[in-house]
Amino acid sequence: MKTMKKISLLLSSLSILLISFPSRGEIIDRIVAVVNSESITLSEIRRESLPAVQEIKNKYSPEKQKDKIKEIESKILDELIKQKLQIQKAKEQGITVSEENVTAAIEEQKKTYSMNDEQFKESLNKENVTLSEYRQKIRDQITIISLINHVVKPKIFFTAKEFTDYYNTNIDFFRVPETINLKEILVRIPEGKSSFDMISLDFEVSEIFKGKENDEGLASLAEKLKRKGISCEFIDMGVFKKEDLSQEFAKTFSMAKGSFSLIKSEGAYHIIEIADKKSESIKPFTEVKDEIEDILYNKKRDKIYQEYLKELEQSAYIEKRNLD
Repeated sequence: MKTMKKISLLLSSLSILLISFPSRGEIIDRIVAVVNSESITLSEIRRESLPAVQEIKNKYSPEKQKDKIKEIESKILDELIKQKLQIQKAKEQGITVSEENVTAAIEEQKKTYSMNDEQFKESLNKENVTLSEYRQKIRDQITIISLINHVVKPKIFFTAKEFTDYYNTNIDFFRVPETINLKEILVRIPEGKSSFDMISLDFEVSEIFKGKENDEGLASLAEKLKRKGISCEFIDMGVFKKEDLSQEFAKTFSMAKGSFSLIKSEGAYHIIEIADKKSESIKPFTEVKDEIEDILYNKKRDKIYQEYLKELEQSAYIEKRNLD
């Protein structure tokens, strides 16, 4: 189950998206590259580049389209060469992918995009892709993931110094800003109030707030307002950073926990309680060690993986032909 979860996450990172699987078209085919004993055809390039080419045609003028399309097709050819090399190497090393793993990955994709079986089939038909072709696409990608895990993962290790160095160098990344938890009694100003009514409401709300006893909370103030016939509601506003609040509300950051403030905004009065405050802090190393490990792992994995791809390319027979 853990292995399939990793496969599922990596499938997303390798862009295996059902909705973007390219359609087949009428193409006069020819070989555009040879990778060891296998070939890549022009039809493969055109199928893979179809979504990007359509976007280029919608975005650029006819004069610019040719160069942009050529650039896209060249990049796709390079990617297909890398895929071929990796799948060939995986076969050499006896890496295989079971039908069960392919099925599980497809089911995960359907779940991600909230597709039932019928919707999945309709999507394949719409893109003119057979189920067999789609399963092969998934199989190839899982094969590459398995190869990466087999070849790259054993080369990744860390020292204690790398962990502490990263923590100390990127200390601001682990800084937790000051936060404040605000609760309020909200008194909405009814529309159509006369000037006299507004003066009266302003006076009564202000007087109740000013007459607050030291140990009196929002609930007691709300009761006093209701006894005056003033409609109000209690709201736990939530936890905020200073930059989350408007200038008027941000002033509460200068007040102590347990303090109260009366703020008048457009259309309402707010009797605010500073329910809790947390000072700026830095997450301790022990709390973020796993996070640091993930960051370092990804950096090393990417570096080792790119080096491995270069080794495969240098040791292979690769012949690239003109795409025009």
